[in-house]
Amino acid sequence: MEPAEYTQALKREVFDRLGVATAYLRRGSLAAADSAAQAEAWEARSFWGQARAVWRVLREFDLVVVNSYSAWLCVGLFLLNALFFRRPVGIDADDTYRVPKRWRVRLLKAGYLRVLFTRRWCFGISPGAGAHRELFRRGGMPEERIYSVPMCADQAPLARAMPPQRPAGRPLRFGYLGRLVPHKRVDLLLAAFARLEPGSAVLEVVGAGPEREALERSAPAGAAFLGPRFGQAKRAWLWSVDVLVLDSDYEPWGLVVNEALAAGVPCLVGSRVGCAQELAAASGAGWVIPAGDAAALAQAMRRVVQLPPAQLQAMGAAGARFMRERWSVEIYREQWADMARQVMAWKR
Repeated sequence: MEPAEYTQALKREVFDRLGVATAYLRRGSLAAADSAAQAEAWEARSFWGQARAVWRVLREFDLVVVNSYSAWLCVGLFLLNALFFRRPVGIDADDTYRVPKRWRVRLLKAGYLRVLFTRRWCFGISPGAGAHRELFRRGGMPEERIYSVPMCADQAPLARAMPPQRPAGRPLRFGYLGRLVPHKRVDLLLAAFARLEPGSAVLEVVGAGPEREALERSAPAGAAFLGPRFGQAKRAWLWSVDVLVLDSDYEPWGLVVNEALAAGVPCLVGSRVGCAQELAAASGAGWVIPAGDAAALAQAMRRVVQLPPAQLQAMGAAGARFMRERWSVEIYREQWADMARQVMAWKR
């Protein structure tokens, strides 16, 4: 959707190497330091310029993949494809199915997904199993048109031989990395951190967003807000923390968990984070906690503080190994190419 750090890495490490053409639908990413990528974004063009670009893509390419089903540019692409082209169109969605609260919206969403997902030319790409595949199933998409391709980041720059062991006596360093917006529940993280024994840990919050000022005002002693960090600055910060915490009210996937585990950092992950089971639990380098419960989060953080530094080091190494073996960008590239071959075969 936008030239964020991880999408630019996927473009470079996956799609450019496969000879797959890419385009960004939006420009507005804080992580988009690449001005050329910003200039390539369709959003920079007029309405008719965007419509012509969509038409050209459908006319010139045999297979098209987009990572949204609700952005209006994608809706327009689906409509033009249904009317004129019938190209195979994939939806690469890290979303999980959410039931809207208002019944009119609920009916509209269910009807839209049913119409879209049952088209013979439409297929789904899920970052994992379970809840992410369920999005497509609930819309009526046949199982054979749902493909699993692991959600990943470029992990090579994050790799290190062995996470260092925390020196004896140094407070454990918890970290949060992400936007400072309400559904990320940084307020709950601060409340949980405030319940820890003073001096036993510190909390570093990396990110930007509309809630930063209010959160800083309410932050307990030992919590610091460092602002946004990208590229090497982000990697250096990840290597400096002992445990990453992510307990959002809603998180389709949680790519920061990919990055933390690849950097050898264990993770405390809330149960509403999309990757909780497939990364945090399955890697052996994380803990899954009940979402939205400050007392439960504080208790989990307290247990982590009491762990021997050698155990955290071993967990970090296990997480990095797990990511190399099962969630690397090389595996993503291979599975994406295999998926494309299968789709072109059923097209014929």
